[in-house]
Amino acid sequence: MIKDEFDRLMKLFHQGAEGKQINLQELFSESMAFFEKLKEEFANGTPEDRKDALKMMSDMHKEVIAESQKIIKNSGMSEEQLFAFAENPSNFTPEQWQEFQKSKTQIHAAGMELVDSVKKLILPPDKMPHRLHSVQPIEGQPPEGEAKKKKPKKSSGKTGWLKT
Repeated sequence: MIKDEFDRLMKLFHQGAEGKQINLQELFSESMAFFEKLKEEFANGTPEDRKDALKMMSDMHKEVIAESQKIIKNSGMSEEQLFAFAENPSNFTPEQWQEFQKSKTQIHAAGMELVDSVKKLILPPDKMPHRLHSVQPIEGQPPEGEAKKKKPKKSSGKTGWLKT
């Protein structure tokens, strides 16, 4: 059941924010599987299933923001310092850096697909929350099916990370 997957994923996020060692590959895999299930709910679910999926997305967003703030606080660095650390390849082995960049791109693409699903299947354009309109692709990577004709808006930094 999708609710069980949501709970399992949130547990992993909470453990990481508490400073417990977590398997990042497991977190990545669980996140991707959850995004795929949500996309399926939006494509094939009943209106009630879609409503529940949208609520899970909202709850996940709130919890990830809260957990991110805990991680920043526990790191002893400012948000900007932590972003700078995460974007410096010399802080990682070449293998870690490559996997990190690949994962970041894949999670972002899956998130953008999910937002597109919400836009198309749930909400008419005049009812779209501003937050969903403002999601931008990582620089140089347009959402699937969209040409590179629009100039991307300036992100929260040169890296494409979304600030909390």
